[in-house]
Amino acid sequence: MRKGLTIILSVIFITNLNAKVLTVEKTAPVSNIYTKIIDESQVTEQHALPKILRNHSSYRQAQNPNITTTLLDSSVHGYGLVVPHTSPVSFVASKGINIGYRGWVLEPFTDEQGNTSSANNSGFIKAALSTDGANFSVFSGLNDEIMGPNTQVIDGPLMGRYPSAVANDDYPYVVWTEATLYTGSATNNGGRPMYTYDEFGWFAGSYFQPTIDINYGWYNGSDPLDAAGDLWVNSPVLVDDGTYEAMVITATQWSASPDANFPEKSAYFMRSTINFSGNYQFYSLPEMMFNQDDLGGSANTGTTSSASVDINSSGVGYAMCTAYLTDSTLSERHNFIIRKTSDFGISWSSDGIGGTDYYFLPDTTMERVFVESGFLPDSVLFYSVNDTTGDTTFTPTDLPGVFPLYDHEVHVDESGTLHIFTTMVVESDQAGYIYVALGGVGLYHLWSDDPTNPGSWQAAPIAELSSTFGESGMPDGNGGGNYFNVFGTGAISNHNDDVMWVAYHALGDTSQLGFNWDIFLCKSEDGGATWSEPENITNTGGLQEDEMYVHMSPAATDTNCFMIYNQPDYTQNHLSDPANMAAFQQNIWFVMYGEALQLGIDDNASLPGSFTLEQNYPNPFNPKTSIMYSVEHAGKVELALYNVVGQKVQTLLNETKEPGEYTLELNAGDLASGVYFYKMSQKGQTLTRKLVLMK
Repeated sequence: MRKGLTIILSVIFITNLNAKVLTVEKTAPVSNIYTKIIDESQVTEQHALPKILRNHSSYRQAQNPNITTTLLDSSVHGYGLVVPHTSPVSFVASKGINIGYRGWVLEPFTDEQGNTSSANNSGFIKAALSTDGANFSVFSGLNDEIMGPNTQVIDGPLMGRYPSAVANDDYPYVVWTEATLYTGSATNNGGRPMYTYDEFGWFAGSYFQPTIDINYGWYNGSDPLDAAGDLWVNSPVLVDDGTYEAMVITATQWSASPDANFPEKSAYFMRSTINFSGNYQFYSLPEMMFNQDDLGGSANTGTTSSASVDINSSGVGYAMCTAYLTDSTLSERHNFIIRKTSDFGISWSSDGIGGTDYYFLPDTTMERVFVESGFLPDSVLFYSVNDTTGDTTFTPTDLPGVFPLYDHEVHVDESGTLHIFTTMVVESDQAGYIYVALGGVGLYHLWSDDPTNPGSWQAAPIAELSSTFGESGMPDGNGGGNYFNVFGTGAISNHNDDVMWVAYHALGDTSQLGFNWDIFLCKSEDGGATWSEPENITNTGGLQEDEMYVHMSPAATDTNCFMIYNQPDYTQNHLSDPANMAAFQQNIWFVMYGEALQLGIDDNASLPGSFTLEQNYPNPFNPKTSIMYSVEHAGKVELALYNVVGQKVQTLLNETKEPGEYTLELNAGDLASGVYFYKMSQKGQTLTRKLVLMK
């Protein structure tokens, strides 16, 4: 079962005994390429919301008083949210909500940097911030400028894909892949992970430009130097060991014909090297996390998922994908492939099971956890009817095992326990087939406090989804296999590890008159061992009044969780693809479950009193520029200039200053063109800004 899968939609099938062959009917092929490749070259309409939206107010739904919803924006289509490995919404208890997403503009657009784009361009990266989950400010143009070859600033192609949002008490971040060689399809040799952040703190609206290239070693889209050149579906996490802060990211190589040194569908991790007051710089090459050569090789890339990662505040974390092992003597099943870090993502385990670098569930463990538990069946019952006598004959058929699908999330609680939210189906006795509509298939919680010990694994069902998996995506039979579109997204309370939330989209009504998708929510208060009955939190009942592709903030509280989702507008299809729900124009909604937040945020907290460092002017400049700064207390002040690799280039100031405002004139005539940082320090306070020298 390596080159592709075929789904089997029915549990019991009728055959003709006169043919003397027991055949299986109602099967459908499944693509063996799991990257959700999209062709966006056919844009036909011009409908959108304005470029910048601010102060969106929300309303509490009448049908569910626990829900507060806010319409953030709209997008050309919904492909930015179709994979669970990204995390586009984050909650920070002391600050609020940070959201990163793909937006668009109404008219052909030229920004301040001269970047031009037609209407309907779906690659504009935007951010939305809120203190209370009810009112949002939205910022656009985050990918107007990017870091080009040799650290040169260039106009961004405005082709942002698969955004995530992470944040800490100081700064909100948005991370995405920029399709630098976009030609109508996302998969070409030029996917570059990037990020930006609000460099003056939450709600300042000062997103760092140019965006920061995470893939150190990349030269241009068609010629990567020492690194994989086509990295997609970033899964980021921020870490802090008390001394150093860093950003850790996993991403997956997508190129159809990559360099042999960088196998297609291998996953890599990148960890920042230096942190300049919230500006994470990456000066080491991406390192291999999951090598496709170990996971079925080049012939089986379609059965390897993207990777996801999480690291807790003690530095314990896990990264995971689902795949087959090349060495089938270790496991014949499609499996959970796992590596661990204990040092905040600096190094990753290589002492895996069976001499591999990876932890996984041996086939006997998969059988114990999912089948012997009674969650999933170990056989199906076929029946046949004799054409002459009408007699029915039943034939039981054993099934080889369970099949974890490609969509999953990884979470690590404060005790170091690994939690996986995943969708599960069952393999057929016929190679290359899976059952997707058997009783028991659906969304599961899998956990272990020690993945090196197969006996530590436990599982619990969250939602039975056989009725959803057995239907087509749309009432007319279009839309593809739902098992491929549905995933769970989870959160752990930052007050109590035992409190967990999981949301997912599923069919709320399968009738022809009311066929629609809704968002469902489950809660556990015992560490995920048992779950509440699913609550339909959108509960729209009309035909194709759909809500889907929900993503939850990984952090929650005991009483609140936070999520975003898409709502298709079936009157607008800009990709001319009526068979795919994500191809339609989408409204983007934020949802808060629970009571209103009260964070007590000081809007001026991002500016440390009278200790200030202003943006140099002009910027960019050649070769002179002015830097204004102020100090609150008398004492020695140091102002130094650094290059992009963190080396001090020049000390601009190192002397005692009285309280007051000052201006420093910088003449960079002897410096090379490029991006630099200037950092001011006094008595433990530090401020950093960037300047661009263009000769």
